[in-house]
Amino acid sequence: MDKKEEIIIKPYLCKMQKKILALLSSLALALWYLSIGLSSSSCAQIVSPTGGERDTIAPILDTLLSSPNMQINFEKSDLIFHFDEFLELASPQQQVIVTPPLDKKFSMELKKFKSVIFRFSEEEVLKENVTYSINFGKAIKDFTEGNVFEYSYVFSTGDYIDSLSLSGQLLDAFEGEPQEDVLIMLYTNKADSVVRTEKPFYFARTNESGRFQLNNLKADTFKVAALKDNNLNYIYDQEAESIGFMGQLIITSDSLTQLPVIRLFQEEPALKIMDKNLKQKSFASVKFNKKIYDLEVSVNNFEKAEYQIEEDELLLWYTQNGTEAGQLILQSGDFSDTLYVDSSKKTIDQERHKLSRPNTNMIQNMLLPDTDLILSFKEPVTPTDSFLVHIYADSILLDSIQSYTVDSTDSRNILLTLPKDTFGVKSMMLMPGSFTSLDNKSQDSTLIKYKIAEEEILSGLILKVNNLDSTFVYRASLLKKGEEVFSFDINNKSSFEVTVKPLFPGDYQLTLIEDKNENGRWDTGNYDEKTQAEYRKVFNIEKLRANWEVESLIDWQQP
Repeated sequence: MDKKEEIIIKPYLCKMQKKILALLSSLALALWYLSIGLSSSSCAQIVSPTGGERDTIAPILDTLLSSPNMQINFEKSDLIFHFDEFLELASPQQQVIVTPPLDKKFSMELKKFKSVIFRFSEEEVLKENVTYSINFGKAIKDFTEGNVFEYSYVFSTGDYIDSLSLSGQLLDAFEGEPQEDVLIMLYTNKADSVVRTEKPFYFARTNESGRFQLNNLKADTFKVAALKDNNLNYIYDQEAESIGFMGQLIITSDSLTQLPVIRLFQEEPALKIMDKNLKQKSFASVKFNKKIYDLEVSVNNFEKAEYQIEEDELLLWYTQNGTEAGQLILQSGDFSDTLYVDSSKKTIDQERHKLSRPNTNMIQNMLLPDTDLILSFKEPVTPTDSFLVHIYADSILLDSIQSYTVDSTDSRNILLTLPKDTFGVKSMMLMPGSFTSLDNKSQDSTLIKYKIAEEEILSGLILKVNNLDSTFVYRASLLKKGEEVFSFDINNKSSFEVTVKPLFPGDYQLTLIEDKNENGRWDTGNYDEKTQAEYRKVFNIEKLRANWEVESLIDWQQP
């Protein structure tokens, strides 16, 4: 047998082997049923036959015994698909996609283990002169190994099969990553409200690469939208659902049309309270459903009160004015609420009534040169008349500090300017009683070891950003382990260069936001207002090494 003959005959042998295996499986199953009848007192469990090479071939459709594909002038009837081996159906209502979508629920049945019957609802009325496509996804599998039969069944209620196609890719607008299992929907109705009122005329789902293709389309003009359909009803009707859209209509005319990238986003939800803690002594917190930007806070009937907003949470520290409940008044756009804070019946554990040890901005007890040391307490603090810091090298007192700066944006942070010297590791002793909290917690003596990092172990970074739109403002953030270490704005320039040093060695990322409304942050889109989410991209920087300056070229290009 020459090479050509082998290539021709080998697939035929594989099919014959599958038929023989299917026959043996049928015989084994019949013998199993017989053994059950002969021995009613024993119990058994069906298991797949073992031995031999693993079956990797999907079930084979017998086209002679199945409903013919690509039918025209189709009249509603059951569709039958017959296969060469035992099958199982896997979640057909979730796996099977019919386009255009049916108005009524279809059903699927496995008959005699080898035939699949697709039934339209008796109430279903198929549209006239329309090409339908039934994609079975992963619903049809062989019984033994779960090999999937991938198949699309196409029919037309008119005189011909539509053959036009659209393809493209979907990305998450914030992360820039492909999104899987998202609906790409086409509408012949051009009204903006159609995504909330009608099922799409055609639709497909994205794969793991975010790519999609819609086939057997008619020549027409379509509105295009994407939907992360949480409740599987093909309608944009939930606040938590994500949407994407194209700003222009699409005309199908060529055999295959490539669409621009569609960007998926979740609209900014209305602000609402998700959780609250108002009974703890001298402290209250309110958790919201999203990150807080423009919340107006007013406090009434407190002896003393300070608040701080962190991401999606409002933190309040206070002392109560007798037994009268304090008022926390919140306002942001259409949102408003008044909360009453009362912890007058709570007592304080005096033994634990101490300020917690503060965190610092050091890395491995090292501080960057010409940088203030930041003491970060868990609650707002006030320096007292007893404030005093001693600086030691070994046991030798080098200096004393009596000056400080309170962070104007967060009274939990105290900035200290440390003396410059040639010593290595030093100790900073924060004397007891240097700080108190609103509820008169005192601070114990605190010893903090530190060292000013030497230039030989530090890094530098030259950032060059190109291909910017000079009509926009860009917001840039340099991140290390998700924490911002440096930020800057690029105003109306096509390119930009900045040097950032000193920096600790390690892995960094640069986040760039096309800040169209110049509010200093990324903004999502809005379908009704026809605004797309702002472009945001994350760039990995070459790893920074000690005593080395890295030049990083950032090429900003919209997808």
